[in-house]
Amino acid sequence: MVSTPVAIGPFTGGLNNYSDPAAIGDNECAVLENFDVDLDGTLVSRPPIFSLPIPSGDAVTNFVGTFTDINGVLYIIYANASQTKVYNTSTETSSTIAAFVATDTVVYQNKVWIITEDPAEDGGNWTPTDGFTAVADLPKGVSVTVYKERMFVATENSRVYFSSPADPTSWSSSDFFDARSGDSQRLVKITAFSGQIVIFKTESTYIFAYDANPSRGNVQEVSVSVGADNDRCVAEQDGIIYVYHNQSVYAINNWKWERINLKVVFDDPVGNLPSAYTRPYSLSILGDRLCIRHHTKLFLFGLKTRVWTVWTTTHAPDFWVRAPEKDSEGRDVYYAGSYSYDIGGKIYRYTEGHDDTTGTENFTAKVVSKMYDYQVPYSFKRLFWWGVDLTAMRRIDVTLLPQVHSSQVKWGDLAAKTWGELKSAGATWGRPLDVSLNVSDYMDASYTSGTRLFVRFIKALRFRKIQFQVTSVLDGGTRTGPLRIYSMVANVSNRQLVPKKVN
Repeated sequence: MVSTPVAIGPFTGGLNNYSDPAAIGDNECAVLENFDVDLDGTLVSRPPIFSLPIPSGDAVTNFVGTFTDINGVLYIIYANASQTKVYNTSTETSSTIAAFVATDTVVYQNKVWIITEDPAEDGGNWTPTDGFTAVADLPKGVSVTVYKERMFVATENSRVYFSSPADPTSWSSSDFFDARSGDSQRLVKITAFSGQIVIFKTESTYIFAYDANPSRGNVQEVSVSVGADNDRCVAEQDGIIYVYHNQSVYAINNWKWERINLKVVFDDPVGNLPSAYTRPYSLSILGDRLCIRHHTKLFLFGLKTRVWTVWTTTHAPDFWVRAPEKDSEGRDVYYAGSYSYDIGGKIYRYTEGHDDTTGTENFTAKVVSKMYDYQVPYSFKRLFWWGVDLTAMRRIDVTLLPQVHSSQVKWGDLAAKTWGELKSAGATWGRPLDVSLNVSDYMDASYTSGTRLFVRFIKALRFRKIQFQVTSVLDGGTRTGPLRIYSMVANVSNRQLVPKKVN
């Protein structure tokens, strides 16, 4: 029978780990790690994440704000276990601001205003030149914002205090409003947005607005079922608010809520988190991507492509903040603190582009296609060869993963297994082990100088359903990448009908 070249992909639909691999779209991937889906539909490996030097013994965990001076130097305000400190990204040094743990900051009147929940300490303001100045009347709270030249400080129990106009040092104990207090929900975040203050609680969202006097303002519900899991689960980009709540991500546009992770499950188990972590989830903007950190994995949603990918890393970045100034090559630069003391408590940097001068990071780029049956599930197919159109500068490993319904299991295969392991894996007497077959090959692309290649893998194989996998170990630098996959193709033909009742 004459064989026919059949396209694999292209993978413009990104990741779909919600559906069965045999049921996802032809343009979707069952696994897509450490790749971006480019605007032209190709897959390109991600740039590196790397850590910056910090003073010995310090542990950066929670970013609470940033400040940029008139020279464009970015200062990162962060908290460790007992202090609030500042990191100068120009000199890569840190110093102590105050002997309390800050909860949030806001920049106003060319100062960083810092709040805390510590009952024994006063919040205040800080500048690089004048240092920290305590403000005795500044309320204790978990979130702060500025709206209509007044500062607003929110407490966890749903009370929001506001200052005198244009004077964050002047506060009255009677100047406050409540966002439906007594509902047993924590208030986690307030932010000024589109002519109002948005108030996020753990299971609901409200807006507050007023004309001239906040005492006559109005609190209005906008959602009684969706809030934010914590203070770093809210981000805004291009007039749209994004919220992480209960393992779902919502885009809020004109107060219409759209869940955008319908085809993606945040599947990193909580057991992967180290024992000492700041928060289990966070949401931030990273370039043209929405970055959701779910435990130790980074799930990326392309704000232009509208598809998902996953980044895995040995680092522990929590959430990202963008530096206001670009680097010397005009690229955006982002910084993140660590979500764990156990992994060093570092500051991480990410530059939007592949570069050997700013740092590298070893990671594995991996793509696994859907489970193809080529719309003929009742017949066996014959694979003659398959190939990948790509640009690469490192070794590429490829694997065929045919579906195996039944295979011979010997006593030796079970010798190293316990009954508990077999039971937890769903074993039965008729199928004690889920034995899978794979056919692997590789291509050394280290000598190709990054030219575009078509690599053909000659593998004769009989199958009914099959997946295609490509992996490569990279470091994010220009000497070894990026890896770009343009397309894949398989040369197949139909063979015999399935012979048994169950195949």
